[in-house]
Amino acid sequence: MMRNLKFGMGCTLAFAVYAILVVWRLESFSWNIELLLRTLVSILIFFAGIRSGFAMLAKRKYRGAMIGFLFCLVPLAAFMTSGRLFDQKMDETFLRADLIITALNKHYADSGDYPLSLEKLVPKYISSVPPTAMGVVSKHVFFYEKELLKVRLLFEANDGVYCKFTPNSDWVCDD
Repeated sequence: MMRNLKFGMGCTLAFAVYAILVVWRLESFSWNIELLLRTLVSILIFFAGIRSGFAMLAKRKYRGAMIGFLFCLVPLAAFMTSGRLFDQKMDETFLRADLIITALNKHYADSGDYPLSLEKLVPKYISSVPPTAMGVVSKHVFFYEKELLKVRLLFEANDGVYCKFTPNSDWVCDD
């Protein structure tokens, strides 16, 4: 009985660590360490489910075996979902950036120059400068650079990977 309780607590801890790693990915921290840790925890959860399932089958506890085997699907589902969530966050960030770009273009059409900062667009051209959709816990902001007639709008997609927009080109994300 105590052994099963320890095993269940270990699986719960592994799942909690995995959930933290999924949030870590969505917060745009380092990919190399996160990917290694997520892979190791995924393997741990997968084999914990297999072990639990076969242990329950040996005791003829079929409901427990089914739960153990279903537990194997958690890492796969979480991994697939986190990638899709990241793509959705990128799409939402591009939509928010389009609002800023439209406001920048209106400002340019009215004054013949781009503003010194994004805050100069508020409230005439845009109600507020939206944050990016990147991140789960903290808000990530758009960066704006102006040099003479050249402007760039940027945001951090991942750790050290920036997506940039200029009026003469479309979005370009570093790899």
